[in-house]
Amino acid sequence: MCAATELTIDSDYRQIHLFDSGTSSEPWSAWGDDPIVLAEDAAGIRTGVNGDVTVVFEMTDGPVTDGEQGEHTVVEFSLSSASGRLLVTSPTWGAEDAEELDVPPGRLRLRVSLRMDPWLDHDDEDEDEDDGPADRQRIRIRCWPSAPSAPVIVKN
Repeated sequence: MCAATELTIDSDYRQIHLFDSGTSSEPWSAWGDDPIVLAEDAAGIRTGVNGDVTVVFEMTDGPVTDGEQGEHTVVEFSLSSASGRLLVTSPTWGAEDAEELDVPPGRLRLRVSLRMDPWLDHDDEDEDEDDGPADRQRIRIRCWPSAPSAPVIVKN
């Protein structure tokens, strides 16, 4: 397992986007009843927060489920990365301002866990200036090479 990368991302419209750097997919225009919206090489993740969220990204050798007892929501899905570089960003930032994450090119499996309920509208960060990283929505993304398989809501 590689060291974790911790990022602060602006979760505008209560969502963040994760996608291959070479994609033109934009599945986030078709939100449904799930905490994620998917295309082959792009994902939208509902956060429940309009403001900064902490994203922790880990590249692993395979599925890892430890540390999820206190998580509210856990989802797992497949994603393709032809470029070997995933971008994570705010809906209003766009690809040019995204954070880059190096991954093995090809098919990947991602396990995303959220500390807080993504369906509740949590207080906007701007309303309480004292909120720090410990008070933010925390999103852990674990990623490993894997054949494609159907998305699963593990815990919600």
